[in-house]
Formats: sequence, C-alpha cells, structure tokens
Amino acid sequence: MFFNKNTVELAYIFKSKGLAAVYYHGKLDYFEKASNAKVWLEGQALIMCATSAFGMGIDKPDVRFVIHNTIPRSLEDYYQQAGRAGRDGNPSCCVVMFRFADRNQLVCNYSTAAELQEADQFKSSLDAVLSYCMSSECRRKIILQHFNDESDVICGGNCDNCANPTTPQREYTKEAIQLCQCLEEMLVITPLVTTRQLALTFKGSKSKKDVESKGFQNVGHYGSGQHSFKNDVDAITFVQHLIILEILAERFHAQKSRSTTPYITLGDKISELRNDEKRIWLMI
Repeated sequence: MFFNKNTVELAYIFKSKGLAAVYYHGKLDYFEKASNAKVWLEGQALIMCATSAFGMGIDKPDVRFVIHNTIPRSLEDYYQQAGRAGRDGNPSCCVVMFRFADRNQLVCNYSTAAELQEADQFKSSLDAVLSYCMSSECRRKIILQHFNDESDVICGGNCDNCANPTTPQREYTKEAIQLCQCLEEMLVITPLVTTRQLALTFKGSKSKKDVESKGFQNVGHYGSGQHSFKNDVDAITFVQHLIILEILAERFHAQKSRSTTPYITLGDKISELRNDEKRIWLMI
C-alpha cells in the first residue's frame, strides 16, 4: 500500500521495466478508477499499485502477492489487505517492507490533524503493526493473539520466522533499566537525544558524530550494554522495541525544513519496569 503519488510513480517504474501495471488511489476520478480496476481484474495488467482506497470488496481469486511498500496503519488493515492473496487456495506470498522511520512520519502527520486521544489510539495501532514486523515469533500466532484467539495453531513453517528461526528469546530487563538510566544521564547534557545516539552511547561506541561530539562518552552508563549486542544495529533495534513497549517515548521536534526529528524520553510504562512489574523478553 502507498501514498497517492507513490502509486503512480511505481506503476510507471514497472511499465519502464516491461511489466503491465496500473494504479489506484482515492483522488483519481471515478472513470479512471473504474478503468484501472477493470484492467487489473480482467488480467490485462499484472500489477496493481494501490492505496488502501482500493476497496476491500475487490475479489480476484488468483492474487499471488500482496506487497506493502510501507507499514499498514493497523493489524486489522493488514489482515484484510493480506487476505486478498490466495483466495483460490493456491500458495501466495505477503510481504511488508518497512523502516521504523515510517512510523515516525505517520504518527507525526496524524498527530497534527487529530485530537490527542485519537492520535494516541492511532499510535497504539501502529505500534502493534511494528511489533508484528519486528517480532521473531510465528506471524500467525501474533495475528491470532491480536484478535484474542488463543488457539494452539502452528503455521507449519509458512511464515518467515518459522521457516528461518533465529536465536531463542532472552530476558533484557536488566539492560532496559540500565539503558533508561543512561538516557537520564544523557538528558542532563542535552534534552535532544536521538535513538541512534542513545543506542551507540549505551553500547560504548566511539562515534565522533553521535557520541563524542556531544560528550556522551562521559555519562555513567556509557558502554553498559557493550556485551549485550553484537553490533550497532541490534542496539538500535533494542531501543526501538522499548519505544513500542512504551518504556521509552518519542517527542517530535520540527526543523526549519519542515521535516521532523524524533527525540527520546522516558515513556509511560517506565515505572512498571522500575517496580519490577514488567519484564522484557525479546529476540534480537
């Protein structure tokens, strides 16, 4: 699923590669929508590049791939959209391509146009999708649990996590507490701390740009996580997991370029972590 202009751009990229593709988004006029949908439904175009405006009632049984070019806005949306694949009973593939930064853009854009409660609900739905994308558990199990279905169903190796199992889940509660303490020490130096700066400081990086130029190598918990993560990417992923779990939170700071930069602060559930009411188990 895409933003409006992305559908058109991607369709033309496919066409330039010799693949028949059409596009569909909410701002097209009625006749172009109907024409493009007809072309795809009748098999004259191999690919449909669409936003969520492409209705749930569309029923084409032989869809082999549903590929999200960015994260869906909720697991309910994803379940419906992915469910368009393989309605004829034959094997099909669903793929979500995402970056954590996609969440930031969606949250910021929504927050500026919605009431606070609505924005919080939207962020919560989005974080459920991010948790699904970043998890190493069975995808089917996560979906079922989201819909309060506790049945013991195994996907049979059909999802990527079950087909290629990673390292077992382990506890990161101690690291989470230490990382939050590291953040508090960094916030004394500056109120503007990024995800990358926090992760690299906690891991003990000697990065001149993200650590040493800010004086973060001098905080008490600098390097406390150096033996907990194989590389910088794993440390950054750990911080992102804590954001989703609301141990940490992001504040968005507008720049002159109108882009937004998220900065890290302590989240709503930090007290649960500190009071030993919450344990952190992850696969990283």
